[in-house]
Amino acid sequence: MQRFNEVVDNIINQVKATSNDWVWSYHKSPDDLRHNRVKVIQEFLSDYETGKKSNRYAVGELPKLAYDHQQFDIALCSHLLFLYSDHLDYDFHLNSVGEMLRIAKEIRIFPLITLMWKHSQHLDEIVQYYTSKGYKIDIEKVEYELQPGGNKMLKITRDVI
Repeated sequence: MQRFNEVVDNIINQVKATSNDWVWSYHKSPDDLRHNRVKVIQEFLSDYETGKKSNRYAVGELPKLAYDHQQFDIALCSHLLFLYSDHLDYDFHLNSVGEMLRIAKEIRIFPLITLMWKHSQHLDEIVQYYTSKGYKIDIEKVEYELQPGGNKMLKITRDVI
């Protein structure tokens, strides 16, 4: 909560300064965005200690996760892969996607644009690589969009024959 409080006003002020550059369909305004973020962090923190005790929360870090092969039906990655393409190289993306596919039958990654709202330079190569390995690739439009063009999700599953 301390870290959130240290950064939230600065982030929201940056959004307010460029408010015409954002999509206001889910969040209605920068103040609504702030309100929703506060609500979510409070909900998470109210559950955190109980969640840790019941093993709903575990520390992990891509590209290597301490889970068993196919332990999960689905693995989600939000606002890391592709978004930070200028900071995380192709190998990091390739290895992270591979690790997620190792632990889950299906993976979903959102969004597919960079911090600068550009098509990720790693996306096409990742899609091509996993398509060639027999995985089923879908890029689906989702209802949530805050960054212009940031309303697509990559879904990868094993192609069942």
